Amino acid sequence: KRYKEYLFPCLCPSCNQLSIMSHSQQKEGQLRAIAKHGSVYALDRNLFHSLKGNEVISNLMGLIVIGIGEASRFQGYCAQHDQMIFSPIEREPLSQNRHDQAILLLLRAISYEHAIKRKALIWGNEILKAISDSAPSEENEFFRDFLSGVELYLLRESPFYFQRIFNIICSSAYDQVKTLWSTVDYTLPISTTTVFCPWMDAYEERSSLDKPHPLISFTISPQDGVTHIVVSWLAEHDEDAAWIENKMHSTSGLEELINICIAESEDCCFSIDFWDSLPNETRATVMRNLRPNGLRGSVQELPHIVKLKENANVAFSLTNRKR
Repeated sequence: KRYKEYLFPCLCPSCNQLSIMSHSQQKEGQLRAIAKHGSVYALDRNLFHSLKGNEVISNLMGLIVIGIGEASRFQGYCAQHDQMIFSPIEREPLSQNRHDQAILLLLRAISYEHAIKRKALIWGNEILKAISDSAPSEENEFFRDFLSGVELYLLRESPFYFQRIFNIICSSAYDQVKTLWSTVDYTLPISTTTVFCPWMDAYEERSSLDKPHPLISFTISPQDGVTHIVVSWLAEHDEDAAWIENKMHSTSGLEELINICIAESEDCCFSIDFWDSLPNETRATVMRNLRPNGLRGSVQELPHIVKLKENANVAFSLTNRKR
């Protein structure tokens, strides 16, 4: 309740207007495409539900049915900049190899990640104040370390990526971003926008305080009769993302990446009929993988819940040149 009283400025540089509730996933596009009666499955963002009892976790209550108007929302940009900046992906159909759309999908994923980590830091510090006197010392230490990592992201990665991306947009320097854009000729039952570090299980051994870590944005945008899968990163992180690029050039590799993305995303929505059709054991495995890396560890027993049809027409493209 206290968090709902927080007000945040627009993420656009030099804007002092207050942010509105933006959508990380296009409401009337990708979410509507997989919705049933206007609703989808999404992660339950009510943290009280996650803490009030073990039965919540055992009964797979991490996902809830929610209206597309409420799904994937975050406090990001003021009304003016939300409309102005993202108009090419909100008001125009996605088109393979459109550099301006690809960079906006990257910006939207980075913006959502920033807002979610900002919320986690504020909420975490509040609950730490409330329980620190009674919680075991080892749990206090773990929680403080977790929050330190979140704060480091907000102080290091967020300013770096926002500055780079807005500079690229303003100068149309699209050659500074590498994008792999695939299309599948039918509507996949999931929608997501996320960023993750390509180091995966090697993250701890490669992590450094010296410079921002590489981030990969991954967007799955189902539309009527087609699904766009757009993966982007800064050109200087080509070496880190090489394994992703290799997989993106084959249908089997693309299928594997889609399922890795589900495990790495905090902003994944599922078609109701699709999620309900999965066996309980499979859903439990998915939910275990959806937990934050600090609680989950490496991806374990990754189920391929999304399987591309054998006769699917998949178009692959690579773009990192100026238009």
